[in-house]
Amino acid sequence: MKKLFIQLLLLFLLDAAAPAMILNPYILGDNMVLQSGVETPVWGFGEPGDTIKITFKDRTLEAAADEKTGRWLAVLPPMEPDENGAEMRISDSNSNQVIKNVRVGDVFVFAIHSGLMGGMNIREMRDIEDARKAERESSAQPREITVPEEAAAKYRMENCFFFNADKRISDKPEFTFTAVWIPFETEEMHRKLPEALYHFARAHRAACGKLPLGLVNISCPGSTIEAWTSQESLKGDSTFSGINANWKKTLSNFPSEEGKWKADMEKWKQQNEKYKEDFEKLKQNKDFARIRTLKRPEYPQRPDGPGSHKTPSGLYNGVLCTVAPFAAKAIFVMPSEEDAKFQKLHSRLLKAMISDWSKSWRGKPPAFVLMQTPASWRAGASSADHKSKLPFIREAQEKVAAELSIPILPGLFPGNAPRKKLGDRLFSVASAISQGGDGFTGKIPIPAVSGIALEGNDIHVTLGNCGEAVFTLSSMKLDGDQSALLGKGVETAHRQLKYGGSATFLKPMDGSHVKVISAEVEEVEELDEEYELKKKTVTSVELADYASCPGFAVAGKERIPRSVEARIEGSRIVISCKSVKEPAYLFYGWADNPQGSLVNSNGIPLPPFRMPIMREDAGDGDNR
Repeated sequence: MKKLFIQLLLLFLLDAAAPAMILNPYILGDNMVLQSGVETPVWGFGEPGDTIKITFKDRTLEAAADEKTGRWLAVLPPMEPDENGAEMRISDSNSNQVIKNVRVGDVFVFAIHSGLMGGMNIREMRDIEDARKAERESSAQPREITVPEEAAAKYRMENCFFFNADKRISDKPEFTFTAVWIPFETEEMHRKLPEALYHFARAHRAACGKLPLGLVNISCPGSTIEAWTSQESLKGDSTFSGINANWKKTLSNFPSEEGKWKADMEKWKQQNEKYKEDFEKLKQNKDFARIRTLKRPEYPQRPDGPGSHKTPSGLYNGVLCTVAPFAAKAIFVMPSEEDAKFQKLHSRLLKAMISDWSKSWRGKPPAFVLMQTPASWRAGASSADHKSKLPFIREAQEKVAAELSIPILPGLFPGNAPRKKLGDRLFSVASAISQGGDGFTGKIPIPAVSGIALEGNDIHVTLGNCGEAVFTLSSMKLDGDQSALLGKGVETAHRQLKYGGSATFLKPMDGSHVKVISAEVEEVEELDEEYELKKKTVTSVELADYASCPGFAVAGKERIPRSVEARIEGSRIVISCKSVKEPAYLFYGWADNPQGSLVNSNGIPLPPFRMPIMREDAGDGDNR
């Protein structure tokens, strides 16, 4: 209730355009981290025409509040990193505001709109949750719970703070919302921090010591580019005319679609209750074979409508405008698979969004890092599929990155991209940005095709930026502590389970072309063979296959790709195309959910591509 009252008060004051006190966006709050080495904007609302004074350390600035709106903005000069917290004072003729514990270091903004970052699932944090729960249950009197120091020390990172922006939809630009900077050692951080960003922070801490770190998360999984683009841009380009029109139609259809959804929900509830009853009966009778045949009813998806994160300009107004122009070193953006709906407009939409964001940061914006849309978990794994839409999306993203001279990180496939790997990979880009100095001049060693030659029935593909070697990366979980496999050659095998089915495991084999390159042991909760939830030890392993190479396809003049066998020979890929009489096009990863992940020795994937094998009849490569 208190939070709602504050929100209503702020809205009233903003609408009145004549606040009687200073109002700042919530990103300017206690525990915030300011970006070192760049000019730092500080902004808010005050009494129209009043003078605002900003004091931070040995610097004092003044800004005039706009005569009509009361908005003001001041810019602090570049500052050196400082791990010691200090106060920032903002005052006008009527009030004095103090922002506590302000540090200067590195700030990164994340707008990753796929589900890749994931929720927190760090073992040490689960231990803390268990300890707190046990202490609460054992206590007759409610009291403040103290985090066990031994457990907390495993993940505490001093001078690291996290800001999770509210995902609010708005039809007009907003400048404030209720959110706070969260220290890394709090339970609140555990609930809200995506796991990939936790590992990003770990990598930053290992490389940068106690340099203060601020992570700003504006990610909204499943959102679309048009939701992050201004109405000025959407209305200013005639090719976007169908976007707002399509959304108006969606809103007009929502009442009837919502009625169908509610009916489906009632039906689903009944089916789900029946499923749970059947499950329990079969479990009591130990009929585990029939349990495996049960299918849980599919949850009905709520139709798009008011408040949807696909609302054109909704997230630009409600989220982006509340964060910009907060100074940062870099912004990481990964569009979601939902953008396939406007596949042919993707390039123009992406450039419009990037332009909007750059203008929102004014002056010199943070380095913009584009990440390719990853594989779709909704689609089955495939070497190639000419009906897929996401490959065209990824191709468009590469072209936009090249045209705007911004770095792009190849898509990470879910099966081959543990969240730790994603966090580490994001930090490798951040490190390159730091080393590049003015703008982004650091190089990310992304593998690329440097040559294609047709020799008999084989296609020889030469790769550049390989480092020491290229290999196919995959990952799997094994029962028990299998850390002894680290560094060994292995082969896969299967064993029959007690109640049917089989499980994959690894066994050492000298001379194998498959090696275990990482092995992380952890304790998890899983259903056992008798469907009881129990804790068990598992080992997450990553495998490097230095010979096999799935994911390639070849097409003739009709441009319909057919999966083919490929093998790795050093930094070259040899592809058999016996199944295609007149090979004209080569594809890699050309599917919504591509098979395989060919990477270089730095762990950077080869981006999906389509290329002509022969110049004759190669075509112009446009999207059909």
